[in-house]
This record gives sequence, C-alpha cells and structure tokens, in this order.
Amino acid sequence: MKPLGKDMLSLLVAAVLATGLLWGSDKLTRSLIEKQETERVAAVFSDLLPADRFEALSTAENKPITAAYRAFDTQNRLLGFAVTVKVDGYAGPITVHAALSADATTVYGIRIGEHRETVGYGAGITETSFLSQFQNRTPPFSLTAGDRILQDGVYRAAENNFDSSGFRDFVEVTVSGQEITAVNWDAEQQNSTETKKSLSRAGKYVMSQTGLAWHEQAEIMELALLEKQDPSAIVYQPDTGKTDAYSGATISVEPFVRLAASALAQATKTGAAAVDGVSGATTSSTAVVNAVNTAATFIKNIVG
Repeated sequence: MKPLGKDMLSLLVAAVLATGLLWGSDKLTRSLIEKQETERVAAVFSDLLPADRFEALSTAENKPITAAYRAFDTQNRLLGFAVTVKVDGYAGPITVHAALSADATTVYGIRIGEHRETVGYGAGITETSFLSQFQNRTPPFSLTAGDRILQDGVYRAAENNFDSSGFRDFVEVTVSGQEITAVNWDAEQQNSTETKKSLSRAGKYVMSQTGLAWHEQAEIMELALLEKQDPSAIVYQPDTGKTDAYSGATISVEPFVRLAASALAQATKTGAAAVDGVSGATTSSTAVVNAVNTAATFIKNIVG
C-alpha cells in the first residue's frame, strides 16, 4: 500500500475510534445525569413514594408546576407520580411536593420544600398535623367542606332562544389554577356568522350616539367578573337588569350575570375533601391546598 493510502486509513481508523469514544462518553454522561436526577428526586420523595426510577414529564405549559415525574419500581411497574408545585404564600413562594397514585385518585402524601412563611404562623404548614390531612385522600381539597372548587377548562352558557333583535347572548369562562382567567360575553346573530361584539367593533351595531359602544360595555363587565371571581358579587337592579356600580355600563347586565353563573356551575365540583387550615395562616394554608389540587389536575389530565 502506498504511504498516502496508509495515512488515509490511519485517519479513518482514528476518526472511527474518536466517534466511538465520544458516543460512549455522551452515553456515560447522560447515564450519570439521569442517575443524579433520580437520586435528587428520590431524596425529596423517598418518604412519600419509594421508587427505583423516576421519568421526567414535560411541564413547560403547566405553570406553576416546576417538575413532574412518573415513578417506577425495580420491575418497571408504575407506582405513581411525583409533582412539585411552586405557589405564592403569605410571605413569598412556597414549594409543595405531592405524591399521587398511578390513577391520580389518591394523594399519597405531601411535603413542603422552600418557603418564607412566618415561624409560629404560616410555617405551621410544615407540621405533621397539617400535612397528614392530605395523606391517602382523594382530591380535590378545600379548607372547608363548602368551599367552591373550580376545575380547569373553558365553559360556555347561552340563551335558549334568539331575542326580538335576532341575537342570542352567551358567556364563555376560562378557568385555570382554580381561578377565572378569561371571560367573553357576546351574542350570536341569527342566520349570520357575525356576533354582536364584532358588529359593535365594526360600527355596524350602534345603540345610541352617546355613551360607550356595546362591546366596550361588555368588556367592562368581563373585567368586573375577573376581579370579583364570582358572578353573585356583581351588583345590579333586579327589576331593570341594569347597574350603577360600574361606570360606563348602561346596558342590562342581568343576562351576563346569569349566564356566567351557569357557565361556572359546569366548572364547580362540590364535596371536596375538607382540610383544617393552620390557625392564623389562612393564606399559607390555601396556597398549599391550591398547589395539591393543581398537581392532581395535572396528573389526571395525563392518565385520562
């Protein structure tokens, strides 16, 4: 073989060996990272969910969840799920670790990670007397048995019939993290793809030459519900359906309040498992309850 051929062969062999070493090194590195991750998660959840292996789940679209894992035993059987949620407490963020069953129907237990709650008050959420109330119970939870629990989703309620003007009101309410995060009050137009809001914005639906347009008044009431978080807290005159409580709103808001309540009724789950809050620390206790419910909803959406 000519010297040039030998040199090329040597380079090829060296390249193959280098690739193999890099591949092996990368595989080893990933293996070490996975082992370290498992050890880190196991250290947090060891007393709640003793697993041999943890498989990370994507949480990018699910704030305030910061991490979530499937937990497997030595036989690679699914034991349950480990979820970490960060919520706002009274004095700052609270990290809550929750372990749930494989079918997401039971909370095995929770523990509190980092927090800034006050010793003697909010810090009571770290005590066994509070944490044990979640153990081996079915979510959702509430501080009292009568508290309203809202399930995440988009809910819609509409009038049964079109009115004399050819419109049929509807309200859509979006719930996320057990809070109302978006509201849409509009009305379908009979035999048309247009809605009252789109017509109003285009200047095709005009109530009068003075005052705010219909879509602007609708937006005032939407913001009012976002602030109040409860349709029953919106004040209006039952005999006229109108309100003096919101500047600029002169239209009848009765349909909005009634339909919003109907939409929220679809999102409301009753009979939540009651938890006794820490005395003098309602905000801290509520934060933990919300965190556990958020973790449970996230896993329920995964298992179906």
